[in-house]
Amino acid sequence: MKNKEDKFKRLYGIKLTTFKEALIDIEEFENKRKKQSGRPQKLTYNKQLKMYLIHLKEDVSYLFLGKTYGISEANCWKIIQKIEKILLESSKFQVKNIKEVSPDIEEVIIDATEVEIQNIKREKNLYSGKKKEIQ
Repeated sequence: MKNKEDKFKRLYGIKLTTFKEALIDIEEFENKRKKQSGRPQKLTYNKQLKMYLIHLKEDVSYLFLGKTYGISEANCWKIIQKIEKILLESSKFQVKNIKEVSPDIEEVIIDATEVEIQNIKREKNLYSGKKKEIQ
Protein backbone atom coordinates (compact mmCIF):
# COMPACT_ATOMS: atom_id res chain seq x y z
CA MET A 1 0.00 0.00 0.00
CA LYS A 2 2.84 2.40 0.84
CA ASN A 3 4.45 1.75 -2.55
CA LYS A 4 1.21 2.74 -4.33
CA GLU A 5 1.00 6.00 -2.36
CA ASP A 6 4.65 6.83 -3.12
CA LYS A 7 4.13 6.26 -6.84
CA PHE A 8 0.99 8.40 -6.78
CA LYS A 9 2.85 11.26 -5.10
CA ARG A 10 5.72 11.00 -7.57
CA LEU A 11 3.33 11.04 -10.51
CA TYR A 12 0.88 13.78 -9.46
CA GLY A 13 2.79 15.74 -6.82
CA ILE A 14 0.26 15.31 -3.97
CA LYS A 15 -0.62 12.57 -1.51
CA LEU A 16 -3.42 10.14 -2.35
CA THR A 17 -5.44 11.31 0.67
CA THR A 18 -5.18 14.94 -0.49
CA PHE A 19 -6.28 13.86 -3.97
CA LYS A 20 -9.34 12.13 -2.53
CA GLU A 21 -10.24 15.23 -0.49
CA ALA A 22 -9.93 17.44 -3.58
CA LEU A 23 -12.05 14.99 -5.58
CA ILE A 24 -14.80 15.13 -2.94
CA ASP A 25 -14.76 18.96 -3.03
CA ILE A 26 -15.01 18.98 -6.83
CA GLU A 27 -17.90 16.52 -6.83
CA GLU A 28 -19.76 18.49 -4.15
CA PHE A 29 -19.27 21.76 -6.03
CA GLU A 30 -20.45 20.28 -9.32
CA ASN A 31 -23.49 18.62 -7.72
CA LYS A 32 -24.54 21.95 -6.15
CA ARG A 33 -23.86 23.91 -9.32
CA LYS A 34 -26.07 22.17 -11.81
CA LYS A 35 -28.43 19.38 -12.49
CA GLN A 36 -27.12 16.88 -15.02
CA SER A 37 -28.69 18.29 -18.16
CA GLY A 38 -27.26 18.55 -21.62
CA ARG A 39 -24.38 16.63 -23.01
CA PRO A 40 -22.60 14.30 -20.57
CA GLN A 41 -18.98 15.06 -19.76
CA LYS A 42 -16.38 13.03 -21.56
CA LEU A 43 -13.99 12.91 -18.59
CA THR A 44 -14.81 11.90 -15.03
CA TYR A 45 -13.90 14.29 -12.20
CA ASN A 46 -11.10 11.87 -11.32
CA LYS A 47 -9.50 12.26 -14.76
CA GLN A 48 -10.12 16.02 -14.78
CA LEU A 49 -8.28 16.43 -11.48
CA LYS A 50 -5.41 14.22 -12.65
CA MET A 51 -5.14 16.26 -15.86
CA TYR A 52 -4.99 19.46 -13.78
CA LEU A 53 -2.28 18.08 -11.50
CA ILE A 54 -0.17 16.89 -14.45
CA HIS A 55 -0.49 20.33 -16.02
CA LEU A 56 0.70 21.98 -12.80
CA LYS A 57 3.52 19.57 -12.07
CA GLU A 58 4.97 19.08 -15.53
CA ASP A 59 3.81 22.31 -17.25
CA VAL A 60 2.44 20.25 -20.13
CA SER A 61 0.67 22.12 -22.93
CA TYR A 62 -3.09 22.03 -23.35
CA LEU A 63 -2.63 20.50 -26.79
CA PHE A 64 -0.67 17.55 -25.39
CA LEU A 65 -3.11 17.01 -22.51
CA GLY A 66 -6.05 17.26 -24.88
CA LYS A 67 -4.62 14.63 -27.19
CA THR A 68 -3.72 12.40 -24.24
CA TYR A 69 -7.23 12.52 -22.79
CA GLY A 70 -9.08 12.57 -26.14
CA ILE A 71 -10.53 16.08 -25.87
CA SER A 72 -9.92 19.37 -27.66
CA GLU A 73 -7.29 21.85 -26.59
CA ALA A 74 -9.98 24.43 -25.75
CA ASN A 75 -11.97 21.95 -23.67
CA CYS A 76 -8.78 21.00 -21.82
CA TRP A 77 -8.19 24.68 -20.98
CA LYS A 78 -11.79 25.07 -19.74
CA ILE A 79 -11.51 22.02 -17.48
CA ILE A 80 -8.20 23.17 -15.98
CA GLN A 81 -9.60 26.66 -15.32
CA LYS A 82 -12.72 25.14 -13.70
CA ILE A 83 -10.77 22.75 -11.45
CA GLU A 84 -8.37 25.52 -10.42
CA LYS A 85 -11.27 27.82 -9.51
CA ILE A 86 -12.97 25.12 -7.44
CA LEU A 87 -9.79 24.26 -5.52
CA LEU A 88 -8.90 27.89 -4.84
CA GLU A 89 -12.39 28.58 -3.51
CA SER A 90 -12.09 25.62 -1.16
CA SER A 91 -10.64 26.49 2.23
CA LYS A 92 -8.58 23.27 2.25
CA PHE A 93 -6.44 24.01 -0.81
CA GLN A 94 -4.77 27.40 -0.72
CA VAL A 95 -1.57 28.38 -2.48
CA LYS A 96 0.85 29.59 0.17
CA ASN A 97 3.04 32.64 -0.11
CA ILE A 98 6.68 31.73 -0.77
CA LYS A 99 7.77 33.73 2.33
CA GLU A 100 5.51 31.59 4.51
CA VAL A 101 6.97 28.37 3.09
CA SER A 102 10.63 29.43 3.29
CA PRO A 103 11.26 32.64 5.26
CA ASP A 104 15.00 32.47 4.51
CA ILE A 105 14.39 33.16 0.77
CA GLU A 106 15.09 36.81 0.05
CA GLU A 107 14.74 36.92 -3.70
CA VAL A 108 13.61 34.74 -6.59
CA ILE A 109 15.27 34.77 -9.99
CA ILE A 110 13.15 34.03 -13.06
CA ASP A 111 14.76 33.11 -16.36
CA ALA A 112 12.96 35.16 -19.02
CA THR A 113 15.47 34.71 -21.82
CA GLU A 114 14.15 35.55 -25.27
CA VAL A 115 14.30 32.71 -27.74
CA GLU A 116 14.46 33.38 -31.46
CA ILE A 117 11.60 31.90 -33.45
CA GLN A 118 12.53 30.30 -36.72
CA ASN A 119 10.51 31.89 -39.52
CA ILE A 120 10.09 30.20 -42.85
CA LYS A 121 11.41 32.50 -45.55
CA ARG A 122 9.64 32.29 -48.86
CA GLU A 123 11.78 31.90 -51.94
CA LYS A 124 11.62 35.04 -54.04
CA ASN A 125 11.25 33.24 -57.35
CA LEU A 126 8.17 31.38 -56.08
CA TYR A 127 6.47 34.23 -54.22
CA SER A 128 6.06 37.75 -55.59
CA GLY A 129 4.30 39.20 -52.58
CA LYS A 130 1.29 40.24 -54.69
CA LYS A 131 -2.17 39.22 -53.67
CA LYS A 132 -4.11 37.39 -56.32
CA GLU A 133 -7.36 38.89 -57.50
CA ILE A 134 -10.48 36.80 -57.03
CA GLN A 135 -12.53 36.68 -60.22
